[in-house]
Amino acid sequence: MPKLSKLKFKQIECKGSQRYFIEGEGKVYHYYQHEQEWKFAPFSFGLRSSIKSIALSYSFAMFLNTQGLVYAFGQNNKGQLGLGFASKKAVQQPQPVQYLQQQK
Repeated sequence: MPKLSKLKFKQIECKGSQRYFIEGEGKVYHYYQHEQEWKFAPFSFGLRSSIKSIALSYSFAMFLNTQGLVYAFGQNNKGQLGLGFASKKAVQQPQPVQYLQQQK
């Protein structure tokens, strides 16, 4: 991972304990607490294109990639992620928001 001082961020989003950073090339980094220690690491979730923008709530996150596709993950107990279903368990990995993709 590159040194933090070498990275140039184009967007920083913070909400509650969530902190995400988009670096100039569209790579996402996550600053999080794990076992009483704060960590800064790349956030990789298998997308083939760069991330253009991030939006956060206190319980979920959404990513817009450079191809115009929206991905969401986090709490989805009322279907707030737009994935077409509600679930008691949080969605752990970003999933494409199908409804938005059908509207293109």
